Amino acid sequence: MESNNVSAPLSEVEIERQVPIPMADGTILRADVYRPAAPGRYPVLVERVAYELTRRLRNGGLYYASRGYVVVGQNVRGRFASEGK
Repeated sequence: MESNNVSAPLSEVEIERQVPIPMADGTILRADVYRPAAPGRYPVLVERVAYELTRRLRNGGLYYASRGYVVVGQNVRGRFASEGK
């Protein structure tokens, strides 16, 4: 019998959308943040994309956040709600 090597979720997930993150030059880049709902410190996975965040990050964000990671998906400059060129 083949075993399923996928880890079980550890917690519920909290999602914040369109979080403003200022860059060194003052430009605001927007990010979606998926985090475990349980209190604590967690490692962070960051992905910067020129694509729409909700569809791009939904599955991975929910998967990793439920297993103890914070997932930050950020739009690059000039894309979607992020400022700049």
